[in-house]
Amino acid sequence: MFRFLVISTASGVGIVFYVLCKWILKKYPLKAKAIIKNNWILQPNPICYFRTLLAWTGFLLYFFYHLENTAILVFAFAAILDGIDGEVARKAELVSEWGKFLDPLADKLTYLPPLLSFSFKGIISFNLVLAFIAVEAIGQIAVRIILMRLKFSIGAISFGKWKTGICFALVIYCALLDSESGLVNFGNYILVACILLGIASIVFKFVPLDMAKKNSIIA
Repeated sequence: MFRFLVISTASGVGIVFYVLCKWILKKYPLKAKAIIKNNWILQPNPICYFRTLLAWTGFLLYFFYHLENTAILVFAFAAILDGIDGEVARKAELVSEWGKFLDPLADKLTYLPPLLSFSFKGIISFNLVLAFIAVEAIGQIAVRIILMRLKFSIGAISFGKWKTGICFALVIYCALLDSESGLVNFGNYILVACILLGIASIVFKFVPLDMAKKNSIIA
């Protein structure tokens, strides 16, 4: 029960922080843009570095130091920053090719290590996690190399965004299962959904950006 309260609190605080940041960017776009461009630490790529560091801090706290509740708070904040760096990049006009590669890489470095560790605990399937890691590696590295050689634009696709959000939620859900043994475990079904979304994201990356926009594939 206490774990559930910790997760609820972390999620609530994170959502409020995200909404507030998004409101500031929308309400004061010119001022926010100037502040962001003049402060390196507020720019999207540094935010990616910082949230990856936070995610790994949470990972170590949970699985090595057994400070689970503190780790959940840290991980939740790292997950919320995933949405903020994209907003900052668009509003401050700081979208870059490196950023397009870095953002999904930071996502994977955030949720894959805890998912693999939860599979070692038997909470979710180890084989499914390995399959998911393979899909993610193909999408992050091989597909992007092919697309760059084909001179296709690589944009953020809805399938990938949904997958990332579900993966963050799955990590939190596994943490809850790790504490509350009486809960029904749907983890493997959620993981299968993530795998399918990952495959769909790969497939639709080969749709030219203009066509993808026309068909509302790009978020």
